[in-house]
Amino acid sequence: MISAQQIPFVTAVGTVIVFAELISACSLAAIYEPSECVRIIRLGAPNTHFVILGQAILYRGAGLSVVWPQFVALAVIGGALFALALARFREAIGMMA
Repeated sequence: MISAQQIPFVTAVGTVIVFAELISACSLAAIYEPSECVRIIRLGAPNTHFVILGQAILYRGAGLSVVWPQFVALAVIGGALFALALARFREAIGMMA
């Protein structure tokens, strides 16, 4: 668990990572990276799936039968992040009681 002394550092590092991800041209253009390893790692980011999903629907008029893998990926990532946040929230409430 992160101690109170580590929170500013973790926040700063997290902000830099998120900012770099947002300004990255690759996150705006889906997964066009030269490295296969980087491409696989980026599949863990929800914005990658959202961009692929949005491009398919807006540019190609894709239906649910085409974009369902992105919907599933977004649901799994969202569910995992929600479960993590819920566990941390319960832990914080437990420490208060």
